[in-house]
Amino acid sequence: MPRLSLVLPMFNAGAAVPGRLAEGLRELDGQMAGDYQVIVVDDGSTDDSAALVEALAHPAVHLIRRPANGGKFAALRDGVAAADGEASGFTDIDIPYDLSVLPHAIGLVTEQGFHLAIGDRTLPQSSDASHESKGRHLASRVFAWFVRILGTGGVFDTQCGLKVFRSDTGRALFEATKENGFAGDVEILYLALKHNLAIRRVPVQLVSTGDSSVRMLKDSFKMLGALVRIVSRWRMGRYRSPELVQLSQQRWQPEERCV
Repeated sequence: MPRLSLVLPMFNAGAAVPGRLAEGLRELDGQMAGDYQVIVVDDGSTDDSAALVEALAHPAVHLIRRPANGGKFAALRDGVAAADGEASGFTDIDIPYDLSVLPHAIGLVTEQGFHLAIGDRTLPQSSDASHESKGRHLASRVFAWFVRILGTGGVFDTQCGLKVFRSDTGRALFEATKENGFAGDVEILYLALKHNLAIRRVPVQLVSTGDSSVRMLKDSFKMLGALVRIVSRWRMGRYRSPELVQLSQQRWQPEERCV
């Protein structure tokens, strides 16, 4: 059992594979001393992304091929289901964050009683190397405000693309999810909060600002619609999960569920 299974969803990643992915693997070799696996889930790419992953020939990398594009969280669901690690986590294929945070995040979920450790770009210790436009920044803030009011309470950064779970928690959460697109980040945290799981926010350092597939205005409306679906499903009892209920009844050391 490796200490970490890191799941990377991939769709037409192109140059990110021999570039940032290869660099990320070198970082993991240094941080994890080989005690990890990387599960790359090719979500129906139509370019040579999968062949580039195979060409890396890295012993810790496992490639899963999906026959058609189903969305980021559809790919993550398959990857987490295949994970063997004591902890599981995910980030993007272009490895946007400094991976030196991983040993700390893994320790939080495997040794200190937390169910989830989630990156949060709003923490004062975080750094954001992106230079987004004022309009995109404002739209991001407005969307984040709606998400907090309607669904995730004190979690200020639902969309940060670095999350680590205790292995049983990751499996239970992903088995309960319904969303396949980017709204899966909100859904995961909504279910964790509704089941009173222990969440720890950790600072992240953004080191790569690859091309985003998110179209801010159009996708914000889609995300708000997804949030309505998520809340409605909860009220209708469509997220029933004996595994999550059992996890919520376990005792943990931290006194606050989200800190």
